[in-house]
Amino acid sequence: MRENRAVRALQKTIAVFRRDGWRVVWGKLLIRLRLWMAQSSWGRLFKTAVPPVVKEWLRRRLDPVMPLIGREPLPAGAPLAAVIIPCYNYGKFLPEAVESVRRQTLGGVEVIVVDDGSDDPQTVEVLDQMAADGDVRVIRQPNRGLPAARNAGIAATAARYICCLDADDMLAPTYLEKAVMVLESRPDTGLAYPLARLFGDVDEIWYTEPLNPVKLLQYNHLPVAAVFRRAAWEKAGGYDEEMRLGYEDWDFWLRLAGAGWRGQLIPEPLFLHRRHGRTMTHRAQEKHRQLTAQIRKKHARVAKVKPLRPVGVRPEEAFANLPASRRLPGRHALLVLAPWLNMGGAETVLLQVLAGFAGSGDWDVYVMTTLEAQNEWAGRFLAVTPRVYFLPHLFPRIYFTAAIESMMERHQIDAVLISHSELAYLALPELKGRFAGLPVLDLLHNDSPEGYARLSARRDQYLDGHIAVHEGIKKTMVEELGAAPEKVFVIPNGVDGERFRPPEAGVTEDGCAPAGGGAEEGSRAVYKKEQGLDPARRQVAFAGRLSAEKNPLLFIQAAAALKDLAGVDWLCYGDGPLAEGMRKAAKTAGSPVKFMGACADTAALFKAVDLLVLTSDSEGLPMVVVEALMSGVPVVATNVGCLNQVIEDGVNGRLVEKGDLDGLCRALRLLLAEPAKLPEMGARCRDGVLERFSGARMAAEYVRLFESFLRRKCEARPVPAGGDYDVGNFSAKG
Repeated sequence: MRENRAVRALQKTIAVFRRDGWRVVWGKLLIRLRLWMAQSSWGRLFKTAVPPVVKEWLRRRLDPVMPLIGREPLPAGAPLAAVIIPCYNYGKFLPEAVESVRRQTLGGVEVIVVDDGSDDPQTVEVLDQMAADGDVRVIRQPNRGLPAARNAGIAATAARYICCLDADDMLAPTYLEKAVMVLESRPDTGLAYPLARLFGDVDEIWYTEPLNPVKLLQYNHLPVAAVFRRAAWEKAGGYDEEMRLGYEDWDFWLRLAGAGWRGQLIPEPLFLHRRHGRTMTHRAQEKHRQLTAQIRKKHARVAKVKPLRPVGVRPEEAFANLPASRRLPGRHALLVLAPWLNMGGAETVLLQVLAGFAGSGDWDVYVMTTLEAQNEWAGRFLAVTPRVYFLPHLFPRIYFTAAIESMMERHQIDAVLISHSELAYLALPELKGRFAGLPVLDLLHNDSPEGYARLSARRDQYLDGHIAVHEGIKKTMVEELGAAPEKVFVIPNGVDGERFRPPEAGVTEDGCAPAGGGAEEGSRAVYKKEQGLDPARRQVAFAGRLSAEKNPLLFIQAAAALKDLAGVDWLCYGDGPLAEGMRKAAKTAGSPVKFMGACADTAALFKAVDLLVLTSDSEGLPMVVVEALMSGVPVVATNVGCLNQVIEDGVNGRLVEKGDLDGLCRALRLLLAEPAKLPEMGARCRDGVLERFSGARMAAEYVRLFESFLRRKCEARPVPAGGDYDVGNFSAKG
């Protein structure tokens, strides 16, 4: 029987390998290994014990292996990139297209507008004005069609990289810089392109796909604004000027694929494609069958072409051709190095801090992430600054440090803030060796063994200061890890007091009077309905990442022990590596916990729930606790980190010992047994945290601290002791 099972298992394994290939199977095994490391205590021990240098080496081993060569120097006087904008009677849109190119973070971009015989008075006037201003090169020709206009513009420039932008479309500010960095590091890649955001008559994302010649022969999955090599354009013979009816870009991409060029997708919506009325796209779609048959016949052999051999440029040379960017005089530039932009407490703090820098009017903010992630909050960070760079989207890890150094040099970075990025810590010797006087600080959210305090202490000689979110972290850094007291600055976390506030009478989250009116107006019941919760019941919520350090299992066990309490809903908001395990544990224990998934809007959540439970084994100053208290929601939490400085036992919540299930159950039963206790305690929550944990105050302290470092760099004076740090000593403008 055992032999039959073994044979069947072996047969199944062989079948999977034949079906998926060893690379896919290896990838699945790595995913399972990561889940095991995230869920098991042995995995956590392994993660803590393995030095960051070894982990970084393992990450680089997953990158594709390719030979490295020297860079190709840029001819003297030649621009690195050019944008070609054909225009036929689109004068009402053309200024926006040109302005989007002017706002590019890549310096020295040549802009060429090709007037394809426009006869619209408004368009002619706009083109005349651009030609007179001189910063845009205008080429005029009789109407010869879109492909001929593009060819004329490309022929007029000596730029190495070309982007063809239609006159009614726009580019995101970082697009050209990212695409050129990709192409400069990979000589085998002929074009780089992003996702496309459609706007105007529609509002959606076009998810372009990785270049696949077989698929490309069936349908076009590349945007018109891809950045490609001029050499590839020359080799392909340019755009086919006979394709005046449309699909000329699809035909051109097939010609590049037929020449063996690889393409790289940048999975970010950096191309803005306008949809408005009836355009050339609609006319081409009317001829779809005719044009498709013509293209497929013309490029029938493209699927059999072998792509060029993978090759990369040596990292130290890869970005040497990129020109410096322009910056307004009197402004400073801050570079933030973070692992990702996922939803979480650390990201909430960082978002407010960066909003403070951007809102000060004196700082340009740059963000670079160093780990592959979903980056759920990318949109929130992009609303603060458009200069966000996801390095895993662009190239293998061997280029990350070189890309950071190039960014610091080209954009004249004045200061660096590290937030939980292992790679940034490992790169510090190289960064400080090249930029010796540059202030570099790191942000520490906790002092747990699995956190970054120890790594920060090891790199202390390369750091100008450490920012701790509470006094406990400073104590650990100084007394246990040997950091100098004058290098550790304590800036408590803060939240937006206007966004996080108790429900107001007669007003819902969108600022309107609640439907139905009546006695419920202004009560939490109105918001319970908006969140799909039962107003007649009390909601007890866990909100956080479902990972080992948060110990969500304790919440599930407590809910199972207290399921006899009437009229109580137990809600778990969050996602993470333990999500599936928690669902199984709840089912096994008969726990009444409802898993609600990740919560994108905690401000709305805390207007609805009655009690927050935090069961962490390790914390710093968790934002979710401050947000709940600011919203009038009491908190029952384990006494870890600096929670005893935020939660006053019996006043705005309860504190229990770490891992103490019985103590947690007693505290919860005491609060939930009498319905009047929670509202009474909730009324005392906001006053205790409003002044101490203001988000505006926190952001202003970060700005003043960095400006003090810049002044002391100029004055060559020592930084004041961290314990005596007083933001009132520094002016906001410096």
